[in-house]
Amino acid sequence: MKKTCTIFIIMFCLLMIACKNNDDKREKIANDKVILYNIPMDENLYYEDEKDYDITVIVKLNYDQLHIQDINVTNDEQLAEKRSIAKNYYEQYNNDVVEKIDLTGFNYDVSYFAPFIEIVFDDLPEYENSKEKLITKLELSDAVENVMINCICFDEASVNSSPASSNYPFANAMNDIGISTLTYTGDGIKVGTLEDGSPDNLVNLMTGKYTILASTSTSHNTWVTSIIGGNTGIAEDVYFYCAGLQGSCFTTRVNQLIDTYGVNIINMSNATATTGYYDYYCAYIDDIVKNSSCTFIKSAGNQGPGSSPSITAPGCGMNIITVGSIASDKNVSYFSSWHTSSSFLVKPDMVAPGEKIANIPNLSGVKSGTSFSAPMVTGIVALLMEEFPALKFNPSLVKSALQNGCVKLLSQVDYFDEQCGFGLVNYQNARSYLSNSQYNNFNIPTTGTNGDIIASYNVTIPAYTKIAINANWTINSANVTPSATSYTPNYTKCNLKIYDISNSVYVKNVSKNSNTVFLEYMNSSSSNKQYRIDIVINGAKATGDIETGSFVYSLSHTHNYIYTWQNYMKHNVTCSCGESHLEMHITNGVPISPGSPYSQCELCGGLVLVTINSPSNSINKSSLNSDYKLLYIPLKMMTKKIII
Repeated sequence: MKKTCTIFIIMFCLLMIACKNNDDKREKIANDKVILYNIPMDENLYYEDEKDYDITVIVKLNYDQLHIQDINVTNDEQLAEKRSIAKNYYEQYNNDVVEKIDLTGFNYDVSYFAPFIEIVFDDLPEYENSKEKLITKLELSDAVENVMINCICFDEASVNSSPASSNYPFANAMNDIGISTLTYTGDGIKVGTLEDGSPDNLVNLMTGKYTILASTSTSHNTWVTSIIGGNTGIAEDVYFYCAGLQGSCFTTRVNQLIDTYGVNIINMSNATATTGYYDYYCAYIDDIVKNSSCTFIKSAGNQGPGSSPSITAPGCGMNIITVGSIASDKNVSYFSSWHTSSSFLVKPDMVAPGEKIANIPNLSGVKSGTSFSAPMVTGIVALLMEEFPALKFNPSLVKSALQNGCVKLLSQVDYFDEQCGFGLVNYQNARSYLSNSQYNNFNIPTTGTNGDIIASYNVTIPAYTKIAINANWTINSANVTPSATSYTPNYTKCNLKIYDISNSVYVKNVSKNSNTVFLEYMNSSSSNKQYRIDIVINGAKATGDIETGSFVYSLSHTHNYIYTWQNYMKHNVTCSCGESHLEMHITNGVPISPGSPYSQCELCGGLVLVTINSPSNSINKSSLNSDYKLLYIPLKMMTKKIII
């Protein structure tokens, strides 16, 4: 009996050790797989009126991605076919995983365009009650690569206070982003909005041009849609699909917008709790953009600058266009989120009016926030897509055209600025570069090594002319490892180079920590020169799939003026580019000699009557006496060449 008891005790101890080892192993797996846990404990942090936030569990699966980038899309029918192929692949694989894991009893949905599933809880207590059961299921599945636990479904709330001295009338804002008289209206373009809810006032939406996909409504979305289009907005003829995230999950709404309704653009003035880093929502949307060719525009956030990055997720997505805010004085808004170090990803991409926006017809009050900057860009993209249908199938070209078309702010010294990206978005500039075919598309092949030239394009840069180039490529996030402590996800990087063909030498080489790379270069010579734009792999190819990209370039001439005396009032101004005009002399009014009525022009060196210092003055040369006429200086002696 004693022996039997001893054996039983030993077996029990071994069993307990085995269970503990399994628990330790399970805990280790969970710790390895749950890479992001970002739930704010203050329930009033993001919601007003004591609304609870949803807890979301994003699960990334580790099966092979669909190779879809090499499908050539040139029309709406081919785009629909591409999206159908993606849906058939990802929906099936994702549902197979769900069946094996057995998520019965959980509120979940599977993505149609990426290897992700999403589980949603209505509030933090519901999640706390179910998390052990859920994590146990996920941690033991070989199909689960990683898990991110976060909260979502809060609009980028309006900023209540603002240091701006004056309101920013909507009409002024549209003028500042290059929109005045329009030829295009966004007709035929489908825009999805991802918000807390649908518009709470439909007065500015066009009858028969909207679909509501929401169980709640908000004034926030009323303002967003009123800026984008409808009776009052930038692109009045777009068709809206207003998707609300309250009572639904992100995955369900995105599936509906892209698969069911075939939207071309998604505007998201909404965010998760993550700020500054490339999390799984970023990776998720990067996949969605890649596999559906849907352009995704995101507000940068209202966190302002700080000691750590503050772009709200998924704004750090590399295939996403992220938009910050400016005030009416063209300065970056104090609340607009931006990275505080150049070592982070290139974000935001650009800025648009968003501070103290006022005077939108049928809407009262004043609104501030990047929520209202993003729809400015969305409206512009809709106009461009109607005029240039190829943009509907090429998100990287949309991004490059917008970035290159930006206008520098007064505070912006460099081509790219950490606070405002490439500057203030401008519709006319982007349109001009696309109209003049100042762009090219390229593919990063399935294999490649450091230094491989994947695209080349010859361009003539006129004398005294600067070229600016923006290149973007749509990354595959299959090998990307999101992290709350890292800003360098694994992806294919490229250099942008300018090659001087006549001198057989590279004159500029730029690399960036992003899938956006850009440069400026000046041809300072007095003659036109031939150059070559090269896109070059920097490091190793990150994934085994084709990646597609585009670059857009612009040419800005610096006039090489020669000033030639014409008469006592004006001189002739000519440039090597052919531009020529007459303008008034410029003089300090000091006589060339005591008692002389003549001074000397500071630009051309010619004679100017001292009394002629403004366009309103005139001179009758026939009234001059002979002594004054003897002071005439031959024309060839009065020519100056000045570069400005």
